[in-house]
Amino acid sequence: MKRTVLLTALLSLLATACTVDKDYDLSDDNLDKTIILAKGYSIPVGSFEPVYIADILPATIFPGGVTTDVVVPIITASFVGRDIVIEGMDKLYEDNYHFTEATLKMVVKNTIPCNLSFSGSLTDTSGNIIPGSFMDVTGSIESGSPETPSYSPVSIKLTLPDNDANFDKILLHTTGNFGDKTSVTLNSTQYIQFTEVSLTLNSGILIKNK
Repeated sequence: MKRTVLLTALLSLLATACTVDKDYDLSDDNLDKTIILAKGYSIPVGSFEPVYIADILPATIFPGGVTTDVVVPIITASFVGRDIVIEGMDKLYEDNYHFTEATLKMVVKNTIPCNLSFSGSLTDTSGNIIPGSFMDVTGSIESGSPETPSYSPVSIKLTLPDNDANFDKILLHTTGNFGDKTSVTLNSTQYIQFTEVSLTLNSGILIKNK
């Protein structure tokens, strides 16, 4: 299972986008305590580290540890892969920033000779799926190779039930297929990589008074 940190760059960029005095006094119950910033703001995150083939394909297809090319016969065209974990959302909540809707956009570079697609779920800081949360993925990843990688746009819409969901991680459930191939050449250096990543804050960031 691959864990990829997402929001290290996001926090510093958000800090430059707006300055908030965390000592403001909202103790008066008659005041409107809802402060929303950066609604619709798109934050460039950059590229993640590569996720290698052994962290994606099931061991029945690729056991891992094979550093030289190996030709693998395809017995079943479709497969269920391993989960990819995108983490770091909890860093926003530590700084008391909350949101209910965002869109993660990226271009996925693929050097693995199979097509891939994602579904997923959103988890809290206890590792539980957040009730009422929703993740909608648009786009799939085309087959590629180290010599000729594919580049596929993917958009992931994240929806949380409320601003107190304690959102922590995105679990990307991977499925794939080899199309009409009867065999493929696999190598442990093959990978996918999330590039040109950006996060759009559709609902904005809600600043909650501590």
